[in-house]
Amino acid sequence: MIEAKTKNKNILHKDIVKVNEKKISCDGGTDFGHPIVFLNLGAEGKIICPYCSKKYVFLKK
Repeated sequence: MIEAKTKNKNILHKDIVKVNEKKISCDGGTDFGHPIVFLNLGAEGKIICPYCSKKYVFLKK
């Protein structure tokens, strides 16, 4: 797994995806579509896909 972060803080995050696991994959969905990447939400519990800028947020159980 890799931990990816975007450098552009001005990106608007239209898509916020709530997840139950800290290791996830993103393929961009039908709107954006990109190669599958594996992301680690880490200690912060959130990450932004470097391809499509979807923001993933971990929901604590």
